[in-house]
Amino acid sequence: MIADEWLRMTFSNDVNFVKSTQATAHIEESAQTLASVNKLLGHLIDAETGQRGFLLTGDAKYLEPYTQGVAQINGTLDELHLLLKPYPEQLKVYDTMTRHISRKLSELELSVRMRQEGQENAWRFVLTTNLGKEHM
Repeated sequence: MIADEWLRMTFSNDVNFVKSTQATAHIEESAQTLASVNKLLGHLIDAETGQRGFLLTGDAKYLEPYTQGVAQINGTLDELHLLLKPYPEQLKVYDTMTRHISRKLSELELSVRMRQEGQENAWRFVLTTNLGKEHM
C-alpha cells in the first residue's frame, strides 16, 4: 500500500517536472522570438530614419544608420525564421511580414538612389506618398 502511494507520488512528480520543464522552454523560446521581432523593428526604424535624414538634408552621413539597418535585417529575419520553423501557422505570418519588409526596403532604396542621382521631383514624390507609411 505504501509502495503504491510512493509510486503514484513519484510518477506525479516526474510528470509535473516534465510539464514544468516544457513550459519553461516554451517561455524561453517565446522570449527569444519577441527579442528577434523587436530587433528587426529596430533595424527597420534605423533604416527609415537614415533614409529620411539623407532625403531631407542630402548629407551622406545620414546613410550610415540606413546602411547598417538594411545590412542587419536579413540576419535577423534568418534568426526569426529558425525560431518559427516548428510553427507552420506562425511561418505564414512570417512570410507575409517578409513580403512587407521587402517592399519597404525597396521603397527606401529607390528614394535614396533617386536622391543620390539628383532626381529631386521623383524622390519627393515617393516621400509624399503613403506607400512608405503603409509598408512600415
